[in-house]
Amino acid sequence: SDSYRSLLWASLISGIVAIILTVSQRIRKLEEAIKSWHSGVQSMMIAAIILVMVITFLYQCSVFLFLVQILTYI
Repeated sequence: SDSYRSLLWASLISGIVAIILTVSQRIRKLEEAIKSWHSGVQSMMIAAIILVMVITFLYQCSVFLFLVQILTYI
């Protein structure tokens, strides 16, 4: 649980630092930087949802195979 919390805090802080650096160097305006960050978060959410679905599917398959192995020995 602590590693997940650490990763979430690290990603949030790094996003804020990236926005601050981008705005302070006048590469983009604050509104553009936040829109870019939001777009990146949206694209990563799709990947995260797919990853969770795959992990859940693999877990269910392993449980099913375990039950089949147990039932074949009975």
